Amino acid sequence: MGLPTRRAVLLGLATGPAAALVACSATGPGPDPSPDASTDADNAIRVRTAASETDLVRLYDATIAAHPSLAARLAPLRTQHAEHLVFIGPYTEPTPQSRDASASGVPSSSPSVAPSSSPSDVPSSGAVPPTPAAALRALVQAERSAAATRVDDCVAASNGDLADMLARIGGSEAQHAAALAAGAS
Repeated sequence: MGLPTRRAVLLGLATGPAAALVACSATGPGPDPSPDASTDADNAIRVRTAASETDLVRLYDATIAAHPSLAARLAPLRTQHAEHLVFIGPYTEPTPQSRDASASGVPSSSPSVAPSSSPSDVPSSGAVPPTPAAALRALVQAERSAAATRVDDCVAASNGDLADMLARIGGSEAQHAAALAAGAS
């Protein structure tokens, strides 16, 4: 078994992001990719996912600091995002030289391992809305955005194990959005 079929993903998207994530994970792990462009693409997905999860942790930290009354509710979700960083697995952050080389089509030299500081699909943690309800709505939007990006990354992943991990993280983010939306009104 390998990656989901286009039909399975499209059917999943038609019924919602959670169904698309199920389609990604239902196909099971595929063979490990050969060390080529697909490996570089999968690494880029891991880097992007790590940046997104780091940004979500920071957003939860900023929201908890701004609205301590939400701490008990938000702390478990923040912890899950920190755990996602462990599940992402090893990746290599492209160095400025390797980014230039990849743009020119020349393979890069050994990149260093480091957390990503590149922009991601999660809004900046610098501006927490002034009321708890508005802050919860902002978290819902951040979680929905992250879950949608995990669907796209799941479909793009060439490695079945990576697609499965992305589906699990995306499912968690979709669940967080639903749980937070219930109290954001």
